[in-house]
Amino acid sequence: MDELFDLAGGTAVSGSPASAELSVFDRTFPARVAVLMRSRPITETIVAANRQGWPAATYDVATFALAAIDLVIAQQGFAEEATYDDVVDGLTTLARRTAPERPASEHRRVGEYTVDALLNRGEREAPFTYRISDFTDEARTHQRRQVQFRLLIEREDPVRGEVVLNATRDAINALVGGLEFDVEDEQVANEVLLERQLAKGAFDAAERAAVRARLLSVSLAEDLRELIKNTRRDLRAVIQEWATVVPQRLATAREHIAGRMEAEHRLLAKVRESLESDDQQVTMAAARIAALLTECSRRHDALHRQVIAARSVFLDE
Repeated sequence: MDELFDLAGGTAVSGSPASAELSVFDRTFPARVAVLMRSRPITETIVAANRQGWPAATYDVATFALAAIDLVIAQQGFAEEATYDDVVDGLTTLARRTAPERPASEHRRVGEYTVDALLNRGEREAPFTYRISDFTDEARTHQRRQVQFRLLIEREDPVRGEVVLNATRDAINALVGGLEFDVEDEQVANEVLLERQLAKGAFDAAERAAVRARLLSVSLAEDLRELIKNTRRDLRAVIQEWATVVPQRLATAREHIAGRMEAEHRLLAKVRESLESDDQQVTMAAARIAALLTECSRRHDALHRQVIAARSVFLDE
């Protein structure tokens, strides 16, 4: 069988199309591998679950892990953000529903095991660290790159005096679809999709789009929170950004948020029309979509206040 490539030189050989090229040499390839790595901690958690003392294949740890991230995201940015115990309690309920015949103490351990894994508590909450291959330099030689990320983090809420959980941008991207994207462009596209799905009566697809809208709103808020946190921690580290790109980013964010809130009001009006349907399934789906859109609107209202206050944070520092 003809070889497609001379891998040492990256050149096509006889029997292969002249235009053929391994994608691994493309400069975007390592970033794609890095995105793939985000799911690896969950895969490792599934494998390690078989050594935890409960019967193998009893609990679906992958579902529990994503449910935990989703629960954190649902509260993130609001006054009552999820605590460790909140998330463990939620997963304990899932474990009890999964295996009601198993002891309650085991259900609790499953919840704790899953959340601890997402926090990487086994490594004292250090970032997950993996090494990947990179063939993208001019000579296409093999190099090693380090990929680091977190999924869930703990932070102190100064208002409540409690430690709460937050999902990182990496976790949000993984849950949205495992891709990097421009949040603002993605939100606009998602709203157009949602509006078309509602117009067609495709309520299952519309509900998925509404869930995606919530995740995108959280992601946008996380970007701003990171900027404000870095400004308060060490202004010198971000002073150049404030002198160049941040003012335009804040102006763009204000316009974007205003547009999103207007779109959400419009979509809510369309959804509420379906609440009067005689079809109970349509009514229930419309109610869930309305709740998600209402949450998005609340998030954007809070985000708008943060954007307005960001300049004051900079001046105070």
